[in-house]
Amino acid sequence: MSRIKVTDYQLMTCIFAETLAQLPNRNIQRYVGGRISMTSDRYALQSTRLLSVVRTRLNCDLSDSHLLKRLRQLVDLRLIASDEQPHMAESARTFYYWLPESITSPVLARCRQVLAECGVPDEKNPATLGGAVALASSVAEQLLQEFTLVKLRGVYCAIRTAENAAA
Repeated sequence: MSRIKVTDYQLMTCIFAETLAQLPNRNIQRYVGGRISMTSDRYALQSTRLLSVVRTRLNCDLSDSHLLKRLRQLVDLRLIASDEQPHMAESARTFYYWLPESITSPVLARCRQVLAECGVPDEKNPATLGGAVALASSVAEQLLQEFTLVKLRGVYCAIRTAENAAA
């Protein structure tokens, strides 16, 4: 049985896509009574973190255990960061992993800009705005169309595609 080799770039692209897919939903704070607002700026950066136990969402043709091993290799190569402690690596403990801020900052800023343009108020002024789930999904789709992950001179970065850069 032949195995498909998944390169670091392909795995990074999967992590990037999953981060973009989750960003809008994680930047909408939901309140009792159906009110919503943007999450606080303090929490916004944490919204780029992915939980290790849901790594199968990366959809990258690797077994669960091999994907975990590859994530740890990317951490060792300093391509992604993690809050996993070395003494915890052998246990089945959950940890978060994330792309560097240099990659996620422009995407996060754009995500919050689009959410605000769609009427999501800041955290001090929550309001009732129907369809938060559909809105988050729509914004995620927009981000996936607007941004791509590239490797330039050995450095990964998020760039806006030419047709969407003027938006």
